[in-house]
Amino acid sequence: MAGKKITKQQVKLYMKHKEDENITQGICAAKSGFSERSARTIDKGLHHTQTLYEPRSYKTRKSPIDEIWDTDLEPMLQANPDLQPTTLLIYLRRTYLDGDKPIYTDSCLRTLQRKVSKWKAINAKPKDIMIPQKHFPGEQGLSDFTHMKDIGITINAKPLGCQ
Repeated sequence: MAGKKITKQQVKLYMKHKEDENITQGICAAKSGFSERSARTIDKGLHHTQTLYEPRSYKTRKSPIDEIWDTDLEPMLQANPDLQPTTLLIYLRRTYLDGDKPIYTDSCLRTLQRKVSKWKAINAKPKDIMIPQKHFPGEQGLSDFTHMKDIGITINAKPLGCQ
């Protein structure tokens, strides 16, 4: 029991056993596979299985791409929104050198992919929607019952012989 994480399924099982009024908290906890102390934490609503996951809204570290994004890369994307992250990485590797070695390596590619994807979602023009149409023979028919004799169609000043 000690050292193992309690799963949501164990908590559900504990709550199910707890509905029975004749069983104590300790017995419910033992049947669910954890200690009575953990059962008290669950009853208070403080256990990690009862809190909602909240994605973090901050960066864990600073990216080297952040320094040049506003000055170099974003204007390039505004001029040509079809640029791919790999193309931008090639540009960075050729432009920014430390001696003869590039500053921006392949490890920056995923960051570029995320940033370009986010930029395109916000700033790029929307994509055209194409809905293919299939016309099956025999399902639909169009007929034109126009009589052309009365119009007087001519080809090289000679009347067209409509029959």
